[in-house]
Amino acid sequence: VEQLIQNGRVVRGYLGVSISDVNTALAKQLGLPEPAGALIARVEADSPAAKAGLQPGDVVIGLDGREVPDSATFRTRIATLPAGTQVELTYYREGKKDKLQATIGEFPILLTLGLSLRDLSGEAADRLPGSPERAVIIEEVVPNSRADQVGLRPGMRIVAVNGRPVATKAEANAIADALPPDAGVPLRIQLRDGREADVLVGGPPPRRRRR
Repeated sequence: VEQLIQNGRVVRGYLGVSISDVNTALAKQLGLPEPAGALIARVEADSPAAKAGLQPGDVVIGLDGREVPDSATFRTRIATLPAGTQVELTYYREGKKDKLQATIGEFPILLTLGLSLRDLSGEAADRLPGSPERAVIIEEVVPNSRADQVGLRPGMRIVAVNGRPVATKAEANAIADALPPDAGVPLRIQLRDGREADVLVGGPPPRRRRR
């Protein structure tokens, strides 16, 4: 309720990791004492997790002194924390137990709409239409998400957000996160053949006309 009053929407805590459970075989392979915790499968670049020093392959087993039995528990606890909260994570890396401090971020609105972005530079960006020095493309679209519903697909380049040109994921997220809650995010995308199109992702559902 407090978040709705302050922000106009519920803001989820964000760490910037993809996680999975640890089974018995994996626990043995990683040298863990038991099959528990949240395995870090991927760390988003420039995310709170990356800044804190988490790495793929780490297994988080504690959050602020409380045990993390599985990935679902870890995901839920992170999501309920306000942005700016500092937490202590207990984890295993290469069989050794350690701790680190992380600062929870605000879950990017584009992720809530089902879009995962990736930065391109150098030769990878040069292969895109127009040969830009840097570019941000769609890496993943969550099935049945708002992004999926408007036809966005992996590989499409994000040229602008709310009419402002973007060349990095950080720029795209910053502009999108500053938009009014529930207003939707206007995107200009570039297709693989170089054509561009404007789409609105999210926003209020269309009103039904009274008969």
